[in-house]
Amino acid sequence: MDIPAPVHRPGSPRPYYFCEELAKEHELFMGTLCEDKEQLRWLTEDPAYAKIFGEIRVLPAPPKKIGWLNRQRHRLSFSVYYYTKNLHPAYHCEMTERITEWVREKLIDLIYVNGMEMTQYVSPSLNIPKVSDVCDCLSLLFRKTAAAKQSPILKLRFLLESYSLARWERALARTFSLLIVISPLDEKGLKAAAPGAKTAIIPNGVDVDYFKPQGSPQKARIVFTGVMSYPPNDDAAVYFGESVFPLIQRKIPEAEFWAVGKGPSERLLALAASQPGMHVTGTVEDIREYLSSARVFVCPLLYGAGLKIKILSAMAMERPVVATSISLEGIAAVLERDALVGDTPQQLAMEVERVLRDDGLAQRLGRSGRALVLERYAWETAFKILRPTIARFAPRNP
Repeated sequence: MDIPAPVHRPGSPRPYYFCEELAKEHELFMGTLCEDKEQLRWLTEDPAYAKIFGEIRVLPAPPKKIGWLNRQRHRLSFSVYYYTKNLHPAYHCEMTERITEWVREKLIDLIYVNGMEMTQYVSPSLNIPKVSDVCDCLSLLFRKTAAAKQSPILKLRFLLESYSLARWERALARTFSLLIVISPLDEKGLKAAAPGAKTAIIPNGVDVDYFKPQGSPQKARIVFTGVMSYPPNDDAAVYFGESVFPLIQRKIPEAEFWAVGKGPSERLLALAASQPGMHVTGTVEDIREYLSSARVFVCPLLYGAGLKIKILSAMAMERPVVATSISLEGIAAVLERDALVGDTPQQLAMEVERVLRDDGLAQRLGRSGRALVLERYAWETAFKILRPTIARFAPRNP
């Protein structure tokens, strides 16, 4: 699990910037899992965290070893994949007690949980408001993943997990005062799984001062960014490298395709090794270096949920975007003005070729994309929704 972190460090920007904003009017205490030694060092040494949080407690990670009997209990209960009550009963009990005691010790007014995994440790007995920023509707994501898989076994596995996640989302709707999602699509999916859920939409944001136009693009460079260990990103990079990029190279032989992000699979690495002009970077220090070098940014996702921060970051840097319809779900982009769309290999190749050949089109798309982000997706836009949402449940500091 990633810790809250500013955009220039590995971690999760959304909870970091939300907490930084809320700390202006509230006293915050953070409990987090953190197994990464480098992230742990930042958490304890960076003075920025001390300005945001009155106290930070690093909670223990679940045990690595799972007993055979506990694993079978977990399977038979059809629990969500991250649920530890059956896998590690003692650990689950300890975590719940720790958080309950901390809440009572600090006289906490509101529990705010980022993501769904940590919600399992919030005791229903705590008689205070509880808000979870679930971000994406995971039951919807897993249903879409099941539909995209070719293997019958994988289809069944993801479909069954989607049912377990929907059941968990219904449970959250009963015990949490509010569930926050990042797009109307995710809200619709959550309402379908949990009709009684009280929801709010707070979109993802972009640090428009960090992601701003810089440098000059390479004439024929195509870039896709993301955490490549995340299956939708890995599948998208492989799909583009196998099915789209060769079509582009037939007409523009000098074209390059760069898949940028940590955790590339062996499958993706092998494809890049066999495909001239294709590059896979793994972890990079500064993603802006690669975005600024892109003549065109592509997002060829075949399935997924949520609002794609990778697209907003590219737009903020005035990179023209070519994407699948699924990739643009939740983003208020006007086609041909803010982005180009292709949902087949031939369509994607044609739209990328248009941008590679037409300087004026590339510049118009880039400028319009940044204008869209400045208007709708800067962090301040999200804060304008966040502040009154939280104020409904927790009093401000005097």
